[in-house]
Amino acid sequence: MSTQAQSPASEFAEFGQRLIDLGMAMKRDQTTVRDLQELARACGIKLLNLRSVPGAEVRNG
Repeated sequence: MSTQAQSPASEFAEFGQRLIDLGMAMKRDQTTVRDLQELARACGIKLLNLRSVPGAEVRNG
């Protein structure tokens, strides 16, 4: 197993992929709040007071 440090470019690429994964999960109807929290945590984001809202409530305010 290699113990080489990652280059800054590859670290940014991995972080970017984690952000993409989070964004894609947010678009999927079957994604749970727990899934979102775990993906966000992997990006260094803390989601507080996250709840699911039915689509009609979002559109109608």
